[in-house]
Amino acid sequence: MFAKLCSIVAALAVFCGTRVAAQDNDTLRLSFTQHGLNEVIELGTEVVYEALAGGVTLPDIHIDTHVAEPLGHITLDLTDIQITKFTKPVGALTLAAPASADLQLSDIQFELSCGYKWRKVHAPHASDHGTLTADPSSVVFSTSLAFAVTNGTASVAESGTSTDIGDFTIHFDGKVAWLYNLLVSLFGSTIKTSISNAITTAINKAIDVKLNDALAKIPSSVHLGGGKSEIDIGIFLSSIGVGTTPLSYFAVSDASQYVDNKTMETCPHGPTATLPFVVDDPGDAMLQLLVADNCFTCVLWVASNNGALDFTLPAGNTSEWALLIPALAKDYPNHAVSIAMSPEGEPDMRCTAEDGVVGTIVFHANSSVVDPASGNSTYTHTLRFAVSLGVEMFIGPNNASEPSFIGNVTGLQMNTTVEDSAIGHIAELPLGALSAIVGPVIRGATNKVLNAGLPIPAIGPIDISSSQVNAQHDGFFVLSGNMTLNVTEA
Repeated sequence: MFAKLCSIVAALAVFCGTRVAAQDNDTLRLSFTQHGLNEVIELGTEVVYEALAGGVTLPDIHIDTHVAEPLGHITLDLTDIQITKFTKPVGALTLAAPASADLQLSDIQFELSCGYKWRKVHAPHASDHGTLTADPSSVVFSTSLAFAVTNGTASVAESGTSTDIGDFTIHFDGKVAWLYNLLVSLFGSTIKTSISNAITTAINKAIDVKLNDALAKIPSSVHLGGGKSEIDIGIFLSSIGVGTTPLSYFAVSDASQYVDNKTMETCPHGPTATLPFVVDDPGDAMLQLLVADNCFTCVLWVASNNGALDFTLPAGNTSEWALLIPALAKDYPNHAVSIAMSPEGEPDMRCTAEDGVVGTIVFHANSSVVDPASGNSTYTHTLRFAVSLGVEMFIGPNNASEPSFIGNVTGLQMNTTVEDSAIGHIAELPLGALSAIVGPVIRGATNKVLNAGLPIPAIGPIDISSSQVNAQHDGFFVLSGNMTLNVTEA
């Protein structure tokens, strides 16, 4: 029912019995603030309004009863019962920790119209027929929702679902007191119950169809990249939680696993911090995406293991290296220089409250020269580049135009040392100038992996927009953003 809207929009898209405490292995948490929940409620009222706009038809009602003499025993038939002219309801969602909520749709108005025919059963027979309309004084739909996640799949249990209808004002031609009194009685009991059940069923069906379709769109895994940096991300919902501190929130958590598509190995790096359900946000964004910093560590782990960060850099002619490494130009005049770069170990990327998202990569740079006459390659020396990176995180389109978590290197510092030499002593002081040559290459190779991004799974009717990093913490960062909800695609 409507609960599934919350579990959907809380899902995923994109990035478990019910657990109420933050879990150490959660890698992603999608939290809707009160601002976002208001948008969700607005979507719910639109879904209900669109579903009811076409009206609700009730089956014919046959009444066999007694009224005051001289009529006595009569039958009353109501036919072609139509409930139309629904107004858009006003929605309210009241959260209750650890994982439940009360939904109420109020201010629903409608008009009931039908034909009627009564007949006196015993002689002397009499009968009459006509049409009537009836308007309720109030209509309130309500249900209690309990959220849970089992084996990575969200579910909702409902209780107390009902539609409460106030007194009716009845209008019909040929009004006679006994018939009016009978109709007032019936619209306060039998007919009211039929109308209430029909509206409850219509609302339940409308939301179930929309939201089950949306739930079916949440993938169980996301495939990222290709070639040596190909990775599969398993989506596994771990918990659903609601609360009011420090902000009102509805949170869905995901314990993703990152798997090397080439070797089928699972990334060994887990979260280094426990994600909170929500953080303070002066900007009052609709959504908060809390992301553990192992997400990009695992992407780089796959890339490093499979050689995606290995590359060969054409480095000009030995004559161009005369100032930096004189022996190179002296021993091998006019030879082409080639530098084969490979990471010393897997890169490390982490988030800190003080410095934001930072990373370190250590490269071995094996240099060789190529004889212009024979084409033979000769090893000359190995340098070690210790690279420190500053990385900006945001949501944006990746290379396939999918909304994704994107990383982009914004700062790079490099410390160069000599690790081995076959051409004698190499002074380290002039090697600082290499950062201007090698730094952009390392930046480009790292950005090629980070810019591919982590695609955000499509989550039913949600489009995430206007995101920005609003907080960075030790072990995770927070992206705040707004969203639009498209009912027609739900």
